[in-house]
Amino acid sequence: MGDLHLGLSKGSPIFHDIAIKYAEWVDVECRKRNIQQIWQVGDWYHSRTAIDLPTLHCSHKILNILSPRLITIIPGNHDVWLNDDCEVNSLSLIKGHTNVTIYDRPRLSVNGEVFFAPWATKLEEIQ
Repeated sequence: MGDLHLGLSKGSPIFHDIAIKYAEWVDVECRKRNIQQIWQVGDWYHSRTAIDLPTLHCSHKILNILSPRLITIIPGNHDVWLNDDCEVNSLSLIKGHTNVTIYDRPRLSVNGEVFFAPWATKLEEIQ
């Protein structure tokens, strides 16, 4: 998955509905193929300055739909407050989900096979 941009077009219910239907489709396809892990590679949310309640509600619904799987999220430029650092990001709102791992700092995956480089990773930080 990538670039959901939840909250697009001022939190439009049309886009929320599209995102939820997309998550339902992903869920069906993952069940068919026995996929147990999903990677979201940036821009879960659209606005870096504000997230409205309907968008948070949509995010919660999507996480529930996908909850049987492990979800790895890498912050994108729309998820972070600063242009050169990932510390302050909107994904902190969903960190409490036990099936969600957020790589908001450059680092190797648990098994050491994948290097995650969130938005604003500097070249010298890449292993």
